[in-house]
Amino acid sequence: MIEAFDVVKSYGRTQVLRGVSCCAGEEHTVILGASGSGKSTLLSMLSGLETPDSGRVVCCGEEISRMNERERTRFRKQYVGFVFQQYYLLPHLSVRQNVRMGAALAGKEDFDGLLDALGISALSKKSPSELSGGEQQRVCIARALAKCPKVLFLDEPTGALDEDTGRNVLDLLLRLRRERKFAMITVTHNANIAETADCVLRLASGRLVSTQRNASPKTAFEIGW
Repeated sequence: MIEAFDVVKSYGRTQVLRGVSCCAGEEHTVILGASGSGKSTLLSMLSGLETPDSGRVVCCGEEISRMNERERTRFRKQYVGFVFQQYYLLPHLSVRQNVRMGAALAGKEDFDGLLDALGISALSKKSPSELSGGEQQRVCIARALAKCPKVLFLDEPTGALDEDTGRNVLDLLLRLRRERKFAMITVTHNANIAETADCVLRLASGRLVSTQRNASPKTAFEIGW
């Protein structure tokens, strides 16, 4: 369970989050909003990348909003995985070496099954520059999941992909979440992607304006794009 209580965050004179309270369980939660709504900042608060100016954040039973940087780094290594729109793969390492880095952060060693599940075993010796965008995103997902996170945070994970590749990546993420039973929190501006979520948190101008539960979430191949 992840909970935020009256979270406020400003950068300089700009208040980005204005007293946001929300919660997310072991399911797929989408944070939906237009550019500048505060959704990526909320992800940073919920994941421990940053701390709020005021308010509280509790994730995996720990109050991360009161942690110092070293404590939050330890928390992220132990509990959290990230997938961003930009791939952030290390160009001088192979696919396998990039994924191994994710596993090593949590002291894990067995990730071959993950490479198979993501369909990238045959690419294990290639460098990121030899891969397509969809292949690179699959490597990023493998790297994030290799540490067996309790929560996977995704910031516009399909934003740089074409429609077919985006659908396939989203379908893969949804399937792996069900099989591996982790919480998944996705930030997006795409209302169609929100239809695949169990819960949708809608932000506007730094405020939570609605919380909606989907009784029957759609698959990646049932939504518009």
